[in-house]
Amino acid sequence: VGRPAVLRNRCDQEQDDGKLLSDHCRKSCGNCDETGFDAAAAALFDEGGCVDDPRFSFDNGSEGTKTCETYVSDVGRPAVLQNRCDQEQDDGKLLSDHCRKSCGNCPEAEETAVAETEFDAAAAALFDKGGCVDDPRF
Repeated sequence: VGRPAVLRNRCDQEQDDGKLLSDHCRKSCGNCDETGFDAAAAALFDEGGCVDDPRFSFDNGSEGTKTCETYVSDVGRPAVLQNRCDQEQDDGKLLSDHCRKSCGNCPEAEETAVAETEFDAAAAALFDKGGCVDDPRF
């Protein structure tokens, strides 16, 4: 959303099931600790899944430390996104190797669909256990 007051207003809205939106969208509404979600995403990344590596970050000079989420996930301009994804990192890999989902650097379509389905199932299981994820079924 980009505007804290608008986000809080939306997150505080009661849904048809009597719960607040923040009960369904824990991560997006800042209603939790992200440790469980990061562990699940990291495991899926290590298995070659179509997710960004939650452990990855880099120093972007005067802009400070950046992650896939803060540097490429919502760029919106294809040329800027491509330029960022093609940047070589200190480990010799491209940013797109660390930010697979944000940079569109995922396995073939069939494998990607399986990975995303597995990720949604893992996210649903984490949500049911109180993890810091948005409910993918909502």
